[in-house]
Amino acid sequence: MKEMKTFHPLIIALYFIGCIGFSMFSMNPIYLSISLLMAIIINVKLTSIISFKRIIFLVILFVLVCMIINAMFVHQGFTILFFMNDNPITLESIIFGLSFALMISATLIWFKNLSLIMDSDKVVYLLGRISPLLAFIISLVLRYIPYLQDYYHKIKDFHKINYDIKNRNLFDKLKSSIHCFLALVSFAFENSLDSVNSINSLGYGSRKRTNYHLYHFEKRDLFALVLLFICMGLTIFIYFYHNLSFYYYPKIAIVSLDSLSIISYMMFLLFLILPLIFEIEEEIRWRLSISKI
Repeated sequence: MKEMKTFHPLIIALYFIGCIGFSMFSMNPIYLSISLLMAIIINVKLTSIISFKRIIFLVILFVLVCMIINAMFVHQGFTILFFMNDNPITLESIIFGLSFALMISATLIWFKNLSLIMDSDKVVYLLGRISPLLAFIISLVLRYIPYLQDYYHKIKDFHKINYDIKNRNLFDKLKSSIHCFLALVSFAFENSLDSVNSINSLGYGSRKRTNYHLYHFEKRDLFALVLLFICMGLTIFIYFYHNLSFYYYPKIAIVSLDSLSIISYMMFLLFLILPLIFEIEEEIRWRLSISKI
């Protein structure tokens, strides 16, 4: 997914706003399934196949937990499967828990993909003129979260080597984890003070700030912008015009599969796979250029 990172930050932001926004506000199981599937595929392209196994395990676990919890505490619905402690367990509550888990999983994975593509420079470029302080805070957060994660793993590896954690009991492992966390907190405070002193020494906020960036809105960005608006525009228009909203209580609605609905599903799928299309196009161009040498 190197090609996606080379697009203008505005295109990247609009793409992820569409992905995350539609995944959060639509409970239609077709849209949710498409969104979750494409979020996982793009995450694998951005990371590795090892993350795929981990994501699938976490998603399945989260789905099962949501289905069980929702069925135990929500007793709405007509289709009663059985009773537990005189409380009805309904099919509608189980299916709603499934859809809710798909929605949360898809949203979180899309946010993960966003953090992998949208670096601090792009955030500062997009928000710098609108709200410099907000852009500065977000850029710091995007930098420090992975930085502190890496440092925590270094502290943990140090403890494993020097204290032989594997051969100790659960209490010792918990104690070691607390020591690692306290060391991380201490490092974070010291590092933040160093950052503040560095920022102040550079004169941040003492005068009118200037902007410098390497981003230029090119023809391919305009082409991508038009495609994004067409795909998402048709998806939203058909969604509201054809009433593709989905309800689970008191009875599960029937999934619409007529021609207009399928067009909306396909437009949403096309919107999500646009980065993969551009990636394949760039790969084809690269191979053709090599063949001509």
